[in-house]
Amino acid sequence: MRNLWVGLALVIAPATAEPGLRFEQVENPAANRPAPRAKVTVQPLSVTDFHSLLARLPRLPKGLADLPVALLRGDSLPAPQVTKVVDLPFPPPVKPEPPPSLLVGPPEVERFGPTGEVDPSAQVHLSFHQPVAERRTVTVRLMPPVAGQWRWVGTQGLIFQPQTRLPMATSFRVEVQGANPTSWTFETPPPVLKTSYPTGGKVRKNPVIFLGFNQRVEPGQVLSRLQFSGPALRQATPQEIESDESQRAKWGRGWRWCPDKPSIRRHFTR
Repeated sequence: MRNLWVGLALVIAPATAEPGLRFEQVENPAANRPAPRAKVTVQPLSVTDFHSLLARLPRLPKGLADLPVALLRGDSLPAPQVTKVVDLPFPPPVKPEPPPSLLVGPPEVERFGPTGEVDPSAQVHLSFHQPVAERRTVTVRLMPPVAGQWRWVGTQGLIFQPQTRLPMATSFRVEVQGANPTSWTFETPPPVLKTSYPTGGKVRKNPVIFLGFNQRVEPGQVLSRLQFSGPALRQATPQEIESDESQRAKWGRGWRWCPDKPSIRRHFTR
């Protein structure tokens, strides 16, 4: 409890006030101050006082066997001992024989690809059953030739890196020479008609016929294979394409033709 100072205050009461005394309870400001701490002086024990302090402690048992097991430390591991010393010169005076060579017989192709119909972005690759890169005794040919280069992947793999995507609608053949006879074929997708115009309904007398394919095509080759029951067809000019009423004739990837009539024959590019 805090110390409270109780004082007696006397005031002059007005004439109309009731007679008597009035008391007020006021907190003592000095009671909140902490008491000053006494300074402690430390002095080291003398040897005599130290032994006198130890003499007050209870004596330990005479035998170590009487001590609790938890107070005993386990035995240390024995120090390692040298059993045999072998002196060898370094480096050895005689070089060891090289390991037997794994390059026995001609290399054999273990895996190759691609095969069948592939995407134009596919990579031609093959691998051998043993290292071949250092011997350079293997020749690989891609036909028809494509601009690019062959590069080694490790010492047993080859990959052909073309400069651009492989041409569409082309059949390829790969031949490996200097190894066990190996060859395989693959091809890129042929042209596929994706969209066409017009398709039904009424059209004008000289419409622009639109054919859209999944790849670039040669107008002359496509035109020679078209079967049209009507006037002869030729490739449409850009002016004829722009003047066509249907906006659909200007969409997509493809070539346009129109019925033959006197005009300049030229193809329009995408």
